[in-house]
Amino acid sequence: MIGEILGNVRITTEIGQGAMGMVYLAQHVNVGKPFAVRHLSPRLSQDPRMRQRLLNQARVLSRLRHDNIVRIYDVIEKDTDLFWVMEYVEGQGLDMLLKRGGALPLKEALVVGKAVLKALNFANSKGIAGRGLRPSGILVTKDFRVKIADYGFSPVAEDEAANLVAARYMSPEQFEDAASVDARADVYAVGVIFYEMLTGEVPFDGESVAEIREKHLKAPLLDLVPVSEGVSPKFKPIVLKALEKKPEDRYRGCVDFLRYLQAFEGGTLEQLERETDETREGPGPEDVPEAEAPRPGVKRMGPRTRIAVAAGVLLLVVAAAFVTLHVMASRRMKAEYEAVLARVEAQKDPAKKIVLLAVYAASHAPGPYTERSMERIRALRALVEKRDYEKAERRAAALAAEKAYEAALAVYDGYLKRHPSGGHSGEVRRRAKELTGRMDERDFKRMQGLEKEDYPSRIRAYSRYLKAYPEGRHRAEVKQLLAGIGAEYYDFLKSEIPVCDQVEAWDDCIRLCDHFISNLADSPHREEVMAMRAALVKKAAEKADLAALKKEASKAGTVAAKRIYTAYLEAHPDVTGYMSGKIRGELRRLEKKREWELLAAASRNERADLSGRIDRLDRYVRRNPSGKYTAAARAFLKRLRAERRRRLQTEQRLAAEKRRSLEDTRWNRVLAAVEDPGINVFERIRRMETYLAGSVPARYAGRAREKLAALRAEGKEWVRRDAIRKKLTACIEKPGEVYVDNGDGTLLDRRTGLTWCLLDSTDVTGKCLDYRAAARYVGGLRT
Repeated sequence: MIGEILGNVRITTEIGQGAMGMVYLAQHVNVGKPFAVRHLSPRLSQDPRMRQRLLNQARVLSRLRHDNIVRIYDVIEKDTDLFWVMEYVEGQGLDMLLKRGGALPLKEALVVGKAVLKALNFANSKGIAGRGLRPSGILVTKDFRVKIADYGFSPVAEDEAANLVAARYMSPEQFEDAASVDARADVYAVGVIFYEMLTGEVPFDGESVAEIREKHLKAPLLDLVPVSEGVSPKFKPIVLKALEKKPEDRYRGCVDFLRYLQAFEGGTLEQLERETDETREGPGPEDVPEAEAPRPGVKRMGPRTRIAVAAGVLLLVVAAAFVTLHVMASRRMKAEYEAVLARVEAQKDPAKKIVLLAVYAASHAPGPYTERSMERIRALRALVEKRDYEKAERRAAALAAEKAYEAALAVYDGYLKRHPSGGHSGEVRRRAKELTGRMDERDFKRMQGLEKEDYPSRIRAYSRYLKAYPEGRHRAEVKQLLAGIGAEYYDFLKSEIPVCDQVEAWDDCIRLCDHFISNLADSPHREEVMAMRAALVKKAAEKADLAALKKEASKAGTVAAKRIYTAYLEAHPDVTGYMSGKIRGELRRLEKKREWELLAAASRNERADLSGRIDRLDRYVRRNPSGKYTAAARAFLKRLRAERRRRLQTEQRLAAEKRRSLEDTRWNRVLAAVEDPGINVFERIRRMETYLAGSVPARYAGRAREKLAALRAEGKEWVRRDAIRKKLTACIEKPGEVYVDNGDGTLLDRRTGLTWCLLDSTDVTGKCLDYRAAARYVGGLRT
């Protein structure tokens, strides 16, 4: 629908669901003026007869021009849909105003009531009765201007909820005989609305239309509830008069009601009441003067006479036209009535037949066929009542045979709600009373076997019996049982309270005390139980305070939390031992928490000595073997000990690496010395022997011993060669020898011209040709 154009208006927004259909906000396509567009419910617009009624109704209402009535500007037919283009009122329904703000002040209620009565009086003067008036159809703007919508039309709703709403504002005669409805029904509806504005609730309400109807017809009207100080007691009768059961006891019309409201505001109410009483008395027959007899003789027709004759002729013509129209209207109404009868005959359900006839009677009242419709309705109601009675009797008898007395009684109650004044209501009430007696006997027998049940269950059962059977045969016996259970229940309570203290379930004990106090009002222990309850309530309140303190303390640090608990104790010196103990326990817990926080902070300090940190944690664990933070301390201690082992292993590894490095250096030095040819072989032997005499790593011991053996072999060779060298030297030193010392470590054999190197020389080793040959040669020398 949004954006759709209907005639000269465009739908822009959905406003809400009304009694007769959805309402939209629209704007004129040319000038932009806002309008309200009502899309009438399809169940109304698609019924040909109802559709014609809606069109006729709209045409009638469109001619109404009043400040307190919402205008209808246009009616648009589109396919099977029907739309009313109406004046847009920016406000809210009176029902929503009452729902949100409750009862209205008298001044505001008078503004609404007078505006509604003015609108109704204007419409009544145009021959339109305000059927269907209800708060949802009364719009109130922000500046408290009042306008009536949904005026003058109230089709029968299909859903029960809508029927319930409509029934709350219907006059008694609308339920009984729709043909007798006149402007005084509007007076009654305004009275109901006035009552609701002042008290916040309708005078008659119920769960079904039948229940509300019965209250409208028979229930006495409760007095108005005072809604504010200063409301004059003279105002209540003004509203109550509008709510009289009989139309003749109400105001004669809306204007009469309005005059009383205006007189109340102007302070002239007593004067108006006196004038009304005088008017009601009226002149008696003796006060009316006799008419003067006409004089005999015939007079000549003058101008005035001729005018009168012409007027008479005109009246005759008008009367003839009226008769013709009346005949046509009668035929049309007969056709409509016969059409309704055809639809009624087509229905099999009497209840639906009643609805069809009621719709016809309400929409055509007063009319020539209204009474016939009402007679048919009464006959159908009698038929429905008889059918419902027979059905209820069969069902209730079957349930009673199965001892389902409550269900059988509910069946009878259902019948009485639907037919409170039915022809069989007396018989049904008698049978319901018999069922109640059977239930009385059954429930009393059940209570005799409750000795093993707990006290609350027994008390509930006894109290339930007394409430369910105000005239029961065993009330005296049950009261005696209820009185005897008091002492037992008191002893039970005293034994339960320590249990409640132990588990801090004081609400359970409070409920037990409440049950005792409310059900054993005459017990001599009642005052003691009340004192016990007060102590329990105080403990429960302190428990709630403690929970709040814990919540507040949980958001603060440890030091701030301790201050919170300490401040509470200082502010409440009269706390119970429970509360004092709990708070001191919390303080001890916070002390332990603070101790752990400090220890944890110190243990995390990397600059502190690791062994010292481990010792502090170890002492804490031994001192608190099962504390709240012991597990965390053990985990911390485990990590620190692992760190100490890791550090020790690192130190050991570094020491081993250092020791190995020193051993490698020492070995390399010894090895370099023993392999140095510039050092005497015997010195090298001494150094190696010295190295082996000390602490020698296993990895070097074998090589060192091998080196020492090689050096010792080299020493022996050196000794041997030194002996040969000495022999050669001796040969060289003899004069006239054939060997000449070249001065470079070699010898020249002058006989052969060969050059020989000295066996211990390493400078010119390359010049030696054959050491062994030289040695043999030299060794063979005899000189």
